[in-house]
Amino acid sequence: MTMSDRITPIGLDRFRAEVLALYGPPLRAKATHDKMRHVLDLVASMPGAETTADLTTATVARFLAARPPGEAPHTTYGLLSYLRAACNHAAAEGYVRVSPFTVRKHWLRVPPADPARRRHHSRAEIARVLALMEGIG
Repeated sequence: MTMSDRITPIGLDRFRAEVLALYGPPLRAKATHDKMRHVLDLVASMPGAETTADLTTATVARFLAARPPGEAPHTTYGLLSYLRAACNHAAAEGYVRVSPFTVRKHWLRVPPADPARRRHHSRAEIARVLALMEGIG
C-alpha cells in the first residue's frame, strides 16, 4: 500500500469547520461562506453521511435526488458546484481517495438559456432611448 492509497476519513462536523474556515471572510465573501455552509449542512443531514469517506458518487446522486422538485436547474447546478469544491478539498487533504466529481464530471444537464430572452440592446435601440432622453432634458 502506497502513501497515495491511504486515506484518513474525518467526521463531517470537523470537515465542515475546516472547509468553512477556508470559505469564510476575509478569504471569501460572506455569501460564498453561507452557500458553502448550506450545502455542507444538506450533506450532513442526509442519512448515511457521517464521515468524509461517505462523500461518494452515491452520496452526490442522493443529494441531487433530494433537491425540491420545483428548484431551478441553475440553482441545483450552483449548489452542486459548492459540493464539488468541498469534495475536491477532501480529496486534496487525503480524507477521501478520489473526489466523486473526478469519477463523474457532468452530474446535471442544465438547459441552455432561453434564446427568446435577449441580454443586450441593439445600437439603434440605445440611440432611440438617448434621443428620447435628450428631448426630456
